[in-house]
Amino acid sequence: MNKQLGAVFVLGTILLVTLIYGGIYSKAKMQRVYEKERAEFIQEEADKKAKEKAEKEKRAAEKAAEEKRVYEAHKGESLIYSPMGDSLADGYAATTPEQRYIARFTKLLHEKMGYNVQLAEGAVKGGTGISDEALPNIDKLRAQQPDLITIQFGNNDHVKDKKDAYVTPGEFKKKLETLVDELVSFPKKPKIILITTWNSGGTSLTFDQIIEDVGKEKNVEVTNIQELWQGRTDTFGPAGVPVYKGKSDEWHPNNKGHKEIAEKLFNTAYETLK
Repeated sequence: MNKQLGAVFVLGTILLVTLIYGGIYSKAKMQRVYEKERAEFIQEEADKKAKEKAEKEKRAAEKAAEEKRVYEAHKGESLIYSPMGDSLADGYAATTPEQRYIARFTKLLHEKMGYNVQLAEGAVKGGTGISDEALPNIDKLRAQQPDLITIQFGNNDHVKDKKDAYVTPGEFKKKLETLVDELVSFPKKPKIILITTWNSGGTSLTFDQIIEDVGKEKNVEVTNIQELWQGRTDTFGPAGVPVYKGKSDEWHPNNKGHKEIAEKLFNTAYETLK
């Protein structure tokens, strides 16, 4: 009996030791697996970041090389730019004429693309639209022989109180199509960029869609500037600040707004003119 108990005790002890050792071994093995997987994960993340950095640096180098090539290709080349538009193009609420988006845009074309840009008078007048400013001045634009034309209307065209400028969406589309057709028929066949409306919402967004649609139909570029004002307050106002046209309001783009319009417009023009 005592021998049996002794044997049981020995077996129990062996089993307990085996379980304890096995647990320790299993835990140590799991720890080694975890550490290996963690090391592999850290290495993978490091490799991924290194690859992303290398790709980013490669893209930056390629962009810089392309920009240099484009600049050298057009350095000293003459470019006549004729803007068409309302008070935005005229620079209302910009503190100086140089802050207007058309002036900033002209400067970018020279500094980043090498062009010697002549900013022509174009067809620009506050409070106007396609009907009373753009279409009546087609011959004036033709005489300027522009290489590039930007068209920025729609802000007044949808406002019923603007009797000379107001048109229905359907009329706006037809008149914009006519305008583009007339401009591309010029002997030089200028590059054209359409620009959407500013800081209005509502009906003007319908006009923005028309501008986008006409751009696609006529195969001309469109710079959509909705993101520069929609949901923002830093690109226009405040009211009552002295500007070169008098005093600012809470609607027209301020210097920051003009700067961002010029930059976005330049991004479109770069792809068109390079």
